[in-house]
Amino acid sequence: MNTNEKDNAIEPTVRLVPIVHPEYETTAEFVNHMVVQRDESMVYCTLYQLHPPMVANEEEAKSLERVVVKPVSRIAIPLAKLDAFIDAFQNIRPQNKTSELDEKYN
Repeated sequence: MNTNEKDNAIEPTVRLVPIVHPEYETTAEFVNHMVVQRDESMVYCTLYQLHPPMVANEEEAKSLERVVVKPVSRIAIPLAKLDAFIDAFQNIRPQNKTSELDEKYN
């Protein structure tokens, strides 16, 4: 590239463009169980509703062979964006508040 071409070269510009969330009909689904898997480039998170059956005694609990879950959603997150998703969830977690699991296992 000669000097003239360098002077006439167009510099790429970066411009922030707002993201618009159009109104659309969707429902929020209750989830209380998930399975997370990954491959070379993606993390897959499958969200479920888990409703354990009521059991009357220990014998019924021991005879339980399976619990059926309702799949609600499956999302795929590029590995390059995983840290941003984790940060977003951590930023909305109440500060100075531990979960029941934190209290039980720590």
